[in-house]
Amino acid sequence: MADLLGTAAVLAPIVEIVFLAIAVYYAVNVARRVGTFWAWSIVVVAFIVQGIRALIILVLSIPMSPDQLAAFGQTVGPDRIMGAISAIFLAAGMYGLSGIFKRTQDSRRNKGIQN
Repeated sequence: MADLLGTAAVLAPIVEIVFLAIAVYYAVNVARRVGTFWAWSIVVVAFIVQGIRALIILVLSIPMSPDQLAAFGQTVGPDRIMGAISAIFLAAGMYGLSGIFKRTQDSRRNKGIQN
């Protein structure tokens, strides 16, 4: 079990970084469609900070020996797994918001063309 958590503690930040990058991409997409404001900018910055945090954890865990990695996994493995799951949901949410705002924007354009 300790080996599994150790492996998860190393792989989870990779998953987290990838999905936070996706979340940032779609958050910027939404900002381009509807405009940006201070609160939305803070949300995007929070995604970026979380990604940097995951990257630091990944870099620090790479040179660990198997025993250190097992101990690391037991202490922070569940937290890292939850971080990765959270990043997946954030990316899915940003993808959904991007689609909603795209359809709204397209609908407004089509109404303007028909009038």
